[in-house]
Amino acid sequence: MKNCYQGVLATLILLFFQQSCSGFVVTNYNAFHDNNIIMMSINSKSSASSTSLYMAGFGSSSSKGKNKKKQTPVVLKPKQQWDRYGSLKAANAVKVAVRVLDESNGSGESNEWLETGKVKSEKDDLIEMAVALQRGIIAEHSKRLYPLKILPKDRVEWAYLAEGQWLLVNKDVGQDAPSGMEKKIGFEGKPDPA
Repeated sequence: MKNCYQGVLATLILLFFQQSCSGFVVTNYNAFHDNNIIMMSINSKSSASSTSLYMAGFGSSSSKGKNKKKQTPVVLKPKQQWDRYGSLKAANAVKVAVRVLDESNGSGESNEWLETGKVKSEKDDLIEMAVALQRGIIAEHSKRLYPLKILPKDRVEWAYLAEGQWLLVNKDVGQDAPSGMEKKIGFEGKPDPA
């Protein structure tokens, strides 16, 4: 192992002399690992041709994957959305709920709807999009409200109340939202039972 390091050291010394001594060139290089001797002959560079050392770098200079930018979803903060909910005074409040998907029996059946709070949107016809965009906040709040019914790793579905029945929200609806939509919607959670 010691000899290996000495060989690497000798090579580095050789490379250093070739790159840093502009008026000289290394013409002979011998390393005797058993005797720990490194010998170099350095001659004047007047008649010798210079050689360039090209070193490969780490990383890739290719453009693979650089043009593909994923559109990151906007992360909504509970306090901001609560403030926006309060500022939307003319909008109608719509109740929202979640339910746990029951995957234990493999049928994908769901449990009862658990009311979590209310959402508002600037235009009342965008309620489904408001629920889809704020689903993370709604799910986190529901876990605090119902800690024994909704466990941290449970998968949930979202819905809003319209005409007396819960309408399921497809989370993909939020992907088509125009930019700035998060400023036109708000969420107010039910108070914690504590």
